[in-house]
Amino acid sequence: MTITIYGAGAIGGLVGGYMARAGEDVQFVDKVLEHVDAMNATGIRITGFDTLQIPVRACVPCELRGPLDLVFLAVKSQDTEAALDTLAPLAGPDTIVVSLQNGMNAPCIAARLGAQRVVAGFVSFPADWQGPGHIEHGGAGNIWVGELDGHMTERLSRIQRLLAHAVSARLTDNIVGYLWAKQID
Repeated sequence: MTITIYGAGAIGGLVGGYMARAGEDVQFVDKVLEHVDAMNATGIRITGFDTLQIPVRACVPCELRGPLDLVFLAVKSQDTEAALDTLAPLAGPDTIVVSLQNGMNAPCIAARLGAQRVVAGFVSFPADWQGPGHIEHGGAGNIWVGELDGHMTERLSRIQRLLAHAVSARLTDNIVGYLWAKQID
């Protein structure tokens, strides 16, 4: 199974980098050509909490090919629709998209791809994109993941295992509550 990290900035770059380090098959996608070129040339560099240089492969959105397996969507909220314009035609019958975004993006993704394809995440750890191929990991933290309807499913455990390569990953039956709480915080 290929894991697609769509948006290889702070959050996507960090979780994808740790997944690649653990031996997972990871494809990074980012709209910043210099970032993609740097990752392909020298890997992704993580500094701060850890110091790592991890070989990875990356492409710009127009080079992405489907059908996609598991996608971690980590673009800024304002870039969600453009990302979905690329992802929707590449989605296969078993594609899952995990939103690792600030805001209430998961319902928007579900409206485009179908709720059965969407898992939401709540990110609570510090990270920052420093420049092409370089992510700063600010410290320990958590990611909570859950189904939009609150059911606890088998696929959540698989997603939790992948995210746990980077930070503490937890499952919740109230992911929508976490997302709304961050909005009003």
